Amino acid sequence: MERTGADLIAHYLDPDRLPADRRWSRKHAHTQRRLCERFAAPVIGSMTCQDIKTWHMQQVVNAAPTAKEGARVRGMISALVGSGIAGGYLANPRLAKVLWQAAGRPVPPPRVSMAGESGLWIDPAEIPSADDMEQLGKALAAGRHGDQDELMANVAAYSGLRWGEIACSTSETRPLARTCDDGTSCRFA
Repeated sequence: MERTGADLIAHYLDPDRLPADRRWSRKHAHTQRRLCERFAAPVIGSMTCQDIKTWHMQQVVNAAPTAKEGARVRGMISALVGSGIAGGYLANPRLAKVLWQAAGRPVPPPRVSMAGESGLWIDPAEIPSADDMEQLGKALAAGRHGDQDELMANVAAYSGLRWGEIACSTSETRPLARTCDDGTSCRFA
């Protein structure tokens, strides 16, 4: 614990720290080295590892200019803390629990999006009316299964069941029966 932050960073960047089959690619190693040199070393490089606090790691993350770069730095800090704990440099896993904060910089506005299934939006004019459902029910009632097909069309239209649930509710698995209380409200059971 008396070792410096620079020793911790060197341990983290050491390629021999990982088994041969789990070593970093050249590109990933270069990115981690760049992140450590640019963000971690100026804040924790000269400190002893036992003196590193969560707010020091917060300073490291906040030094990133953008949220995406902050996410990369946060990932580097998480891995740095994990390797530091495994190597005996650090003892506090909470050092990795930091998030990027704009710290006086303008934050881009959140993207505006519609709630729900905006890509699958159905135009209200395409939704069948009660008269359309009645006509469909009568047409199905004239078919092979008669009233059962009419009932299934009404179940599909008004129950909120998904197609898979309706398909499983056939007469062989579970017959549906329509019960009406006072003539105005009906339920299917």
